[in-house]
Amino acid sequence: MRISIFNNLRTDRDHTSSTGLTKSQFEELAQDFCELYSVAQNQFPENFGNDPAFPDGRELLFLLLYYKKTGTTFDLLGLSFGVVRSTAHNYVQIAKIILRSVLERKKLLPKRFFATESEAEEFFKDIPHLMIDAVERQMQRPDNQEEQKKAYSVKKKFCAYKNTIITSYNKFIYYLSETVLAGKIHDFNLFKTDLCVFKNIFRNNTLWVDLGYLGIKDILSALEIHIPYKVLRKSKKNPNPKLTVEQKEYNTFVGKNRVVVENSIAGMKRYNILVNKFRNKTVKSADDMIELSAGLWNFRVAKRLNMIP
Repeated sequence: MRISIFNNLRTDRDHTSSTGLTKSQFEELAQDFCELYSVAQNQFPENFGNDPAFPDGRELLFLLLYYKKTGTTFDLLGLSFGVVRSTAHNYVQIAKIILRSVLERKKLLPKRFFATESEAEEFFKDIPHLMIDAVERQMQRPDNQEEQKKAYSVKKKFCAYKNTIITSYNKFIYYLSETVLAGKIHDFNLFKTDLCVFKNIFRNNTLWVDLGYLGIKDILSALEIHIPYKVLRKSKKNPNPKLTVEQKEYNTFVGKNRVVVENSIAGMKRYNILVNKFRNKTVKSADDMIELSAGLWNFRVAKRLNMIP
């Protein structure tokens, strides 16, 4: 008989600490998840292979959420659910596909790519204020020295993945760029690569950014762009550069408005798989994890704001 920690779930706190969702939120998500999981199971011919290790879709969803919440290895994940490492790995891959379909059906996944400028402008036009930032997370150091150089983040002092995210005052993550190796890619350069090929997509929006986006006003057309003032470098003419009182007040004003993007990043990082060193060595796996984490955070936000019927 297989022994699984899923059978120990009792209280709302048990669900929140192990899945990042309340009991009611988990059950709501599990309803759609089980529906798609049963469809996937019925696609196999009768008497095909062995009985599934996870016949209950709710337990399979819990397996994935527990893996994301703890950031554990597949060895320990298998021990926790009474299966071998390879089975735990294989079912996590299945669960990722199903959960992505559920979140996509509910329109909770962030936008990842725009084919045309008009598509991007149409997507953002009804969101008056947009907060933009980059998020980095530690990865396993590559064995190849050239790959290490591409991945090493000078700012964080470790090899990392990087994404651009765009949110608004409601903390819903509207856009998430593709995952790249952090390396020498500056926040602004990543943003330019993703979106600044379209010059006018933000002309109906007010943008809030930090000092990592210096120069954004020179290449983008927007309703307003708020960026903090930067202290000038020391020079012979100005040996002790300081910001004026007005500049400090403006920086505080910008910081208070754009802090919601930090809240959204922290919301995604409720899942420790984005906090701990990510040991899977494929960029695709890292991209899947942050996309699902963003979708799950959007699910929590949408429930709070009654965006889901």
